[in-house]
Amino acid sequence: AYTIAPGFVNTDMAQGSIEVYGEDYLTKDLALDSIAPPQQIAEIASLLASGKLKHATGQTFHVNSGSYLV
Repeated sequence: AYTIAPGFVNTDMAQGSIEVYGEDYLTKDLALDSIAPPQQIAEIASLLASGKLKHATGQTFHVNSGSYLV
């Protein structure tokens, strides 16, 4: 089974946090220095559903703008 582990994603639900804390504060500890758009999560989901990853098993795909790298 595949899982997707998103970090902070720029969604309607996240707008409150972005307005309160500001994008600079929320991205200061991210290697890519930006909040992921929902399309990034959708692209990973599409790839996983495509069947193209025939030799990947039991993977977790971290889509978190590099938060584990900093």
